[in-house]
Amino acid sequence: MQATPLQYASVLNELQRQTGDARLHPNELRLAFRAVRGLFKSLARCRDPPDDALRPLAGQLYLPTSHARLARSTDMVRVCVDRRLKKIKIKFSDTRWAPS
Repeated sequence: MQATPLQYASVLNELQRQTGDARLHPNELRLAFRAVRGLFKSLARCRDPPDDALRPLAGQLYLPTSHARLARSTDMVRVCVDRRLKKIKIKFSDTRWAPS
């Protein structure tokens, strides 16, 4: 029997609960990367749509950052989108897209 996406996500969430905003130690970082790898491999094997597999953790999935910390996945996506929008000179507002 193999681990489910929810189990891998739970490992990441528990690691974040234990470490908070602190920088991860090398062993913690290895654990986080293994959990992320397992998460994506299990999603690829999953018969349920990925949204259904992770719905119980909506808004609470933590992933390692380039600064060796765990951050909420939704925050990471927002930062990435904001950076890309700045590069192409588009401002994002809550109601619409508008060129700068």
